[in-house]
Amino acid sequence: MYWRKCRTIKNSDVIMVLDHGRIVERGNHESLLAKKGMYYQLYTGKLAQE
Repeated sequence: MYWRKCRTIKNSDVIMVLDHGRIVERGNHESLLAKKGMYYQLYTGKLAQE
């Protein structure tokens, strides 16, 4: 998993969240945060490191 916190991500039109090479979420910063899925967990630091 590759994660890079930067301002560019927040301003992107489309963000794709990949898990083992598969797209698991897709949307902009606000919509992905609202879903409270993997992107939300990554962004808030609540995703357990494997």
